[in-house]
Amino acid sequence: MKIKALITGPMVQGVGYRIFLMHQAIIEGIERFSALNVSDNAVVVLAEAEEDKISNLKEFLLTHRPEHAQVSEVRIEDFKGLVMTLQEATALSTVEQMDKAIPILISMNERMGRMDEKMDRMLEKQDETVDQVRGLREDLGTIHAGRMERMERDIAEIKAKIGL
Repeated sequence: MKIKALITGPMVQGVGYRIFLMHQAIIEGIERFSALNVSDNAVVVLAEAEEDKISNLKEFLLTHRPEHAQVSEVRIEDFKGLVMTLQEATALSTVEQMDKAIPILISMNERMGRMDEKMDRMLEKQDETVDQVRGLREDLGTIHAGRMERMERDIAEIKAKIGL
């Protein structure tokens, strides 16, 4: 037996619906199954299996949803065409997800390059600041040494005047 289900609604994509349905197909032992995004607000499910498995899948399609899905309608009808195997559907889904991920990864790589450049500039600034602090330390050391010498001279003069 073959069926085609059309699931429509404002939030049927980007909520894990296809994986949710593939999981159920695996549980039901349905070997020919696919779930495809066909427009911004529709998912098409194709399934082929024995009548009892299809009956269970129909019930599932009508009564279960991924957590964040918003479904307006689930329409189920008989189907005459070819239904790909679950393995083929899984491979197709994987390719689709990789196709979505590649631009994201490229963008992340570019951002990481910009972050590296910023980190390099920050480290240069840090090195400049450390050099300035070292210079200040040396300056303060020289200033304090000079003051200490003057204080020792002043104390010696005072002692000499008071006879110590």
